[in-house]
Amino acid sequence: MARTIRNVALLVESSRSYGRNLLRGIALYVRSVATWSVLHQERTLSEGLPEWLAIDELDGVLARIDSEVMFEQLLKLRVPVVDLRGRFQSPRIPRVLVNDVLVAHQAAAHLRQRGFKHFAYCGFTGADYSEGRLDAFAREVRNESFFDSYMTRRPVGSAFTAQVEAHGIEEEKRIGQWLAKLPEPCGVMACNDILGRIVLNACRRENIKVPDRIAVIGVDNDDVMCDLSAPPLSSVNPPCERIGYEAAAILDRMMRKEKVAAELLLDPLGVVDRASTNVLATSDRMVVETLAFIRSHCLEGVQVRDILRHLKSLGIVVSRSTMERRFFNTLGHTPRDEIQRLRLDKTRELLLGTNLPLNQIAAMVGFEHHEYLCAVFKRETGQTPGDYRRQLGKLESIDRMPEQSGSEE
Repeated sequence: MARTIRNVALLVESSRSYGRNLLRGIALYVRSVATWSVLHQERTLSEGLPEWLAIDELDGVLARIDSEVMFEQLLKLRVPVVDLRGRFQSPRIPRVLVNDVLVAHQAAAHLRQRGFKHFAYCGFTGADYSEGRLDAFAREVRNESFFDSYMTRRPVGSAFTAQVEAHGIEEEKRIGQWLAKLPEPCGVMACNDILGRIVLNACRRENIKVPDRIAVIGVDNDDVMCDLSAPPLSSVNPPCERIGYEAAAILDRMMRKEKVAAELLLDPLGVVDRASTNVLATSDRMVVETLAFIRSHCLEGVQVRDILRHLKSLGIVVSRSTMERRFFNTLGHTPRDEIQRLRLDKTRELLLGTNLPLNQIAAMVGFEHHEYLCAVFKRETGQTPGDYRRQLGKLESIDRMPEQSGSEE
């Protein structure tokens, strides 16, 4: 018996990289799982319900709800709706979003790994995602030596995200004046890549060297926006395609009258490191050389004794305890921790981006036995490599990931 074709409206903007990547995830679900007739046209985030929407023929809606008017209109529909924006809450409209607490955690961790002890946040007042990330980032760095924030002025009577952002962009000069007063060096998180680029422009206006005096990290990993920034902007990468895919799966279940959770939060995929944070905030040459050596050789089975031998070749003669203490005082963790962190980062990259068996991945990242990699990975992440790959791997591999010869458990 043929499956029923459902009419699903996609009210997701194509004007932003974030929205386009959501649409890619939805498209994958439609191609691989669903039998849908998709209704969509080019739109911006702030547009309401389109005139072409034929309510009588509609079976479901995937939407980025950015206004109260649109929210109320969708509540009145007699069809299931899933929200991919998260500005409003209703038990009738489940939400699928990136976990902003982990977004802030990854941004703070990235800056700490570069030796920063002074932190600041720049955001848009009136943008819910910005204010949520401010709270999470402030909690992350509350025990550091310095934290400050700058929130743009709220536009009068504005309701749309794009209006809030446009108004905030006009404050580049004020942002520059704030940046000039921050202690140096300072790691700054911008609420998204739009504001991250403005922060970098403000640094240039004030002749503030980036990343030496101010390092900047944004959110969304809009590759065009990040690469157009000067210098290119580091950014936390949200799982947009995964959000789109999972939202489509939830809508599919709702249209089959199944119960679903009110909210699904998905972990960000890590930081895409670009020039705006490519620095080590310390004047200790020993620490700089140690970190550079680790980054160059971490996948070669390097050990602490190899670091000491390298330092000696540079004329830096220190004991193991002194080297580890100075490294820890700068970065907050030991050289061995740094080696393991970089190996695990590479492991995640290979798990997500390839179908290589685990025993081959283990050899590539410097582990002699894949069983040991499994133990370390689970201890540090709470998941086995197999679980991590299945939950967060490439969307194209969800339904065709082959079982590998090496155990991933």
